[in-house]
Amino acid sequence: MINFDDFIYNKARVPDNATEKTEFFKNLEQQFQDEIANSEAAKEYFKHYSAISISGFINSFARQKISLAQSYEYYERLYNENETLELGFQNRAEELLDIILQKKLFNMQLLWRAGKLNIEGVDIAYDFEFWESNIASCPFIAPIEEHEVEILKDFLLHSNDYDEMLEYSYSEWQDYDTIMEKDKYGLPDDMPAWYDFYDMRMGTSALLILPNTKGDKENYYLECNAKAIQINNPPAANAAPDDSRPYLMGYGEELYKFANSCETDAHFVALFKYYDYANKKEDRLSGDDITFAVDTLSNADRPIYLSGHLKWADAIIEAANKYKATKIAEALDSAFEEYQLRRDLGISGNQTIAEIRANNFRDTICQHYRKAILNGRKLCGEPEDFNY
Repeated sequence: MINFDDFIYNKARVPDNATEKTEFFKNLEQQFQDEIANSEAAKEYFKHYSAISISGFINSFARQKISLAQSYEYYERLYNENETLELGFQNRAEELLDIILQKKLFNMQLLWRAGKLNIEGVDIAYDFEFWESNIASCPFIAPIEEHEVEILKDFLLHSNDYDEMLEYSYSEWQDYDTIMEKDKYGLPDDMPAWYDFYDMRMGTSALLILPNTKGDKENYYLECNAKAIQINNPPAANAAPDDSRPYLMGYGEELYKFANSCETDAHFVALFKYYDYANKKEDRLSGDDITFAVDTLSNADRPIYLSGHLKWADAIIEAANKYKATKIAEALDSAFEEYQLRRDLGISGNQTIAEIRANNFRDTICQHYRKAILNGRKLCGEPEDFNY
């Protein structure tokens, strides 16, 4: 097991001052990008992939290295911990509180898109997707309240959407376009079950019919910008043939594979291994469902009864899911107490709000949208700001 006491980016060796720390990691990210671009091993690795994907991949890999350097203790602990079943339920309850925050943020997004709410630090729709990934540290969401925890308990105990509530598998909590896409009856087709349940109990369903005023304007400005780029940069008559090599994606397992092949720092090799483990931790092959279900039930702290109307395998899986949901619901009170304690102490993860906001501003996707929207407004003879 690798020791992180001598990790070059151990927290003891990183500046404590928030401003200095932000500058330190900003410079380090550029250093990582330069190291990859000049690495012979990386150049050889990239030969197998489409040339247009390499620059974006390098940026993504460097950003992920920064994230791992900032959160190395979390990934080390996640990989090495041998959770008891009870601790697993407690940890899941703490994680599941985040979906309350996700719903509160989505409701704010609906109001923002309708022009009924201004939020400091939110200029474009993509900002909501950024804060989705930093939900526990989001500074402008109202704190979780006790009655919302009770609603979440009821959801756990009465919903059958086990993937969403037990595995936290839904990964697009702020993806407005996907969530609001209508089915043939004119209803949202991909609404998380938790969102429906929350709206029903909180009476917030009316927010779903608010107009997407800001979103529509953004799309118009983006379209104007795209047309201008196309006019000013017509395809060359002797354009190079299409690159048939696969596109190198800058996330998930592709980052781990690259690190395994080209990373020279043993600590980062280990951290990318932990990162890959974290990404796959909740993945379950269908053939293993019975094994996990039996293991869960064999450690149950109460009698468990199977439904008589189901096939034996389905009955075992259903019973295990219901038991897990019950145990997580029971752990929510202590998880909420921990949440309140962290909130009162001002603890919000491994980064300060200022550092997270700086990451938002530097985010390449965010920069792209901001620049494109502002240019679109300029082309329309409108002010180059986000007051639309």
